[in-house]
Amino acid sequence: MLSAAIYANEIYVAPEEPVDFAKDRRYGVASAGFGFRFGRSTDHGIPQYGGYDVQAGVDARGLYGKRVGYAFGLGFHFGGIVPQGVDFSVDVLPVGLGIALPRLGFVSLVGGVRPYFASFQPYALFSFPVELRAEIDFGRRVRVIAAAELDFSTVGQGRIPGTDGFSGILALRYGKADRGGQWGRGRYVGLGFWEFRGVPYVGFVLGTQATFAN
Repeated sequence: MLSAAIYANEIYVAPEEPVDFAKDRRYGVASAGFGFRFGRSTDHGIPQYGGYDVQAGVDARGLYGKRVGYAFGLGFHFGGIVPQGVDFSVDVLPVGLGIALPRLGFVSLVGGVRPYFASFQPYALFSFPVELRAEIDFGRRVRVIAAAELDFSTVGQGRIPGTDGFSGILALRYGKADRGGQWGRGRYVGLGFWEFRGVPYVGFVLGTQATFAN
C-alpha cells in the first residue's frame, strides 16, 4: 500500500509493497460462466456429422486452496450437429490439481466423466475428459482464458488413438474487478478448435464469466 508521512515540512513516501491476494483467502478461487460455441467442419470428406456444430453451455471451475490445492469442475452443454439433430452432455470433473495465480487467476488440471446424449444415436455414450486450463488476469479489466482438452473413450473415433476428440480455446475477457482481488466479471470472445468423432471443427466462442474468491 502507498503511505505517506510529513516530517519537517517534507513528504516521505514509503515504497509500494506488492499485494498478496492469496494469503487472505480461506477457501480458494472459482470461475463460472455461460457461453456459446459455433464451429464449421474443416473436413467435408466426413459427412456423417454435418458441417456445423452449435452449442450453448454453463461451465464452472474451482480451486480449493490458497496457492496449490484441489481443483474440480462442472459443466452442462446443449446444442446440435446441423443438420443431424440435437445433443447434450454433462461434465462431472471431480479429480484435479490447481495452482492459484495473482489476483483471481489459476491453472488447473481436472478430469472426470462425461455422459453424452444425442437424438441421432440410439444410446448414451460415456467418455472421460481431461482438461488443462489457465485463466490469467492482466490488471483489473483484462483476463485471458485458455483451455485444452482430450476426451478419452472406449469408442475411440478421434484422430488421436484412444480418444473421442480434442479441443482448445483461447479467449479474451474484458470487464472489471475489485481492488481487493475478491471478485471480477466480464464478457469474453475467442477462437476455438475441436474434434467430434474424427470430424474437426474451427469456430469462435463468446459468453460472460464471473470469478470470485473468499
